[in-house]
Amino acid sequence: MLTPLTSRKIGQHAESIAKAHLIKHGLKFITQNYHCRHGEIDLICKDKGSLVFIEVRYRSNGRFGQAFETIDHRKQQKIIKTASYYLHSNQLTEKISSRFDVIGIVPAELHEYDIQWIKNAFHPI
Repeated sequence: MLTPLTSRKIGQHAESIAKAHLIKHGLKFITQNYHCRHGEIDLICKDKGSLVFIEVRYRSNGRFGQAFETIDHRKQQKIIKTASYYLHSNQLTEKISSRFDVIGIVPAELHEYDIQWIKNAFHPI
């Protein structure tokens, strides 16, 4: 008997799809599910001279809006604080530029996915 996927397993699957998509488009994978006291960042990659902090959002369908629309100001601030902590703890604050991207994933036909990648989706204030 098949059991339904848990939210955690769905999230891990979405992150693996996003990771493969990013690598296919030339980004270098750094780490996944970075945690600190401020929060979590799904994926961290390098794109040329920039460090990219990526939030991955999965929606089972697009009827209730796009995946990226679920990232409110509060969530953005958590991601920004977590990224700042990562940069500081790795002594990268002055050495590298960074940006915040969002990848939205929605299932399509035949086990494929529609992937929307928004570069510079939000900025630190």
